Amino acid sequence: MVPPGTRVKTFRHERTGVLRMTSVSLPINGMPECRVVTYTPSDEESRRGLDLLLAEEG
Repeated sequence: MVPPGTRVKTFRHERTGVLRMTSVSLPINGMPECRVVTYTPSDEESRRGLDLLLAEEG
């Protein structure tokens, strides 16, 4: 089994600017070809930008 991998990925958004997100890739038991990937803000600036985008959706 491969351990979960973490990375910081950078996205550029026209309204929020740069969003730095930490991604974690997790295997799914019994399905070796599948993984679940989660993204969380890596810093406070990215968290505020993500909050802004989520507020616009709501």
